[in-house]
Amino acid sequence: MVMQQTKSPARFSPNHSLEGQRVVIIGGTSGFGLATAKAASAEGASVIVASSKKANVDRALGELPAGAESRVLDITQESAVTDFFSTIGEFDHLAVTAGEALDLGEFAAVDLEKARRFFEVRFWGAVTAAKYAAKRIKSTGSIILTNGIIGLRPQKGWVIAAGMRRYRSGHPGTGPG
Repeated sequence: MVMQQTKSPARFSPNHSLEGQRVVIIGGTSGFGLATAKAASAEGASVIVASSKKANVDRALGELPAGAESRVLDITQESAVTDFFSTIGEFDHLAVTAGEALDLGEFAAVDLEKARRFFEVRFWGAVTAAKYAAKRIKSTGSIILTNGIIGLRPQKGWVIAAGMRRYRSGHPGTGPG
């Protein structure tokens, strides 16, 4: 099957700048997401960070430069995602780093409800965000879905998380997609 690209890819070079661009980071209130927001801001982008917890959003906004925006967003709720993208308008780049920490422990004792929630946020939440972002993102923009290394180097007790990461990468046996 051949996939056709409908938008021109952004041309990146060492001189590529984020100056004047809008960057949306879902899961942008801690870890990789907050680091991405800080880096994008430092490169001249205006950033919008979103997270499911208001306390995290408020704390992150205090760590970002003036002009940064924040929203509370539960990416497992499709209507919330559609509302989010309809209110922020057009933007240049989306990074989805959202996900709860998950310590599953021994496989035989896995709490399947926790595992389902993990998958709901990290897989379906990312898919939902990308789907609705595509309607608002500029033709030269990008969508980045983080995947992590757990699919390549799973630790004891992380079989569910590793399996989900490999599933989301779309390239079994070849590394993150």
